[in-house]
Amino acid sequence: LEPAARIAQVWTEVLGRPVAPDDDLSAAGRDSLAVLEVHARLQEVGLPRLLASVTSVATARALVWEGLAPFELALLARRVERVPQLTAVASSTPGSRICWLGATGFLGAATLLAHARVGRWPVTAVVRGDNDAVARHRVLDALTRAGGRRAAERAMTRVRVCAGDLTRPRLGLGPSDYRRLVVETGAVVDIAGRVGVSTGLEPLWRSNVAPVPGIAALAQEAGRVPVVHTSTLSVFVERWPRARRVVVDGAPLPTAGQLSSAYAASKWAAERLWHRLAPGPLLVLRPGLVVGDTETGRPEPGSQLTGVLQHLARHGLPAGLDPSAAVNLTPRDLAAAAAARAIRSFLAAPFQRAAPVHLVQPRNATAAELVTHVHRRAQTGPLPPVDPRWGATLADPTATAFLSTGIEYAPAEGRPHAIPRLADPAWSTLLDRLATAALSRPDVADRVQTGQSDPRR
Repeated sequence: LEPAARIAQVWTEVLGRPVAPDDDLSAAGRDSLAVLEVHARLQEVGLPRLLASVTSVATARALVWEGLAPFELALLARRVERVPQLTAVASSTPGSRICWLGATGFLGAATLLAHARVGRWPVTAVVRGDNDAVARHRVLDALTRAGGRRAAERAMTRVRVCAGDLTRPRLGLGPSDYRRLVVETGAVVDIAGRVGVSTGLEPLWRSNVAPVPGIAALAQEAGRVPVVHTSTLSVFVERWPRARRVVVDGAPLPTAGQLSSAYAASKWAAERLWHRLAPGPLLVLRPGLVVGDTETGRPEPGSQLTGVLQHLARHGLPAGLDPSAAVNLTPRDLAAAAAARAIRSFLAAPFQRAAPVHLVQPRNATAAELVTHVHRRAQTGPLPPVDPRWGATLADPTATAFLSTGIEYAPAEGRPHAIPRLADPAWSTLLDRLATAALSRPDVADRVQTGQSDPRR
């Protein structure tokens, strides 16, 4: 049964009468005792207990699809299968440039910088902007934040920028600009996407899944060129909440069970859709939890990890959380370098379906280690204000999966990890810098990120 049907079934059993989606549960006999019983039964069937407090099944359904309940992979699969196949079109001879999507993102910009250092292909970046000049400025700004002005300007000598919109037909380009992109494209690198740990499925679907057919159509028209798609390891982390599992590099997507967040559901759907629609060779990259570079440690601005660390600095570990719970952290510069190497190798000898590559530092932090480092940093100066929502989030046992879903990674047979294991001194330094960046005032962290101050101060 889909989640809303399960909820209706539970209420029907508890109230002893059929419950329709739009029924007012209070008028139907909902009282505090009934809520307690529904509360317990929802937990038994794997649905969030907060759904016992809603006043109608329709409201519960809305909450389910806003990301507050597990997402059934079978339902997601059916939705993916409803996306039409590509229409056959005449293909042109592949060009000599990479069409790069996601050049202004946290990982996308760093990977583009790494590619500019090791890759031979020039790049055409399609990003949002009122015009090409505005779009180019956005890319330059993102590259500067990722690696400093000098490296950004050097990389931009190999990058042409087009103002577009991946959610619109022809990627938001005019007919002549789109045709030029088709002719010059010899490969597509898709690192675009929206990260939203508290965002509902529909907006994430529009950003992360809906653009796939249009990008696949570009790859087909350009000559069935190779595609590199960036997925996420969250589809494994959230598949097994609060359980330590070993994931072999290159493991296929799970096809049964549930995902606990809309973000993981959208990325699972996008990866599955790419396997359906990719007209030529396909490589999937799956980053883990990407934090700031080894030189700064700073997470992505506004990231969930920053909020968690700020809360831990003030309040310590939430009750019931195992101090040995594992948290996977991968420095952005290591992930970007590994991604650039994987892209270079794949484009040098593409084949139809390459095994997915996990971009993850194979060493886990523990919750206790994080608390130790943030407390050490908290003693050196005033703490930034903490969003009170983090207290409620970490007090909810269903939300602590973020800090207790450590995955152990194993390389595929005969292949080393894409990212080497950090040694003890480098690991301790990274955690110190991560804590310092998360607990610094935003203006100080911004200067560190752009290389305007010494990150060790």
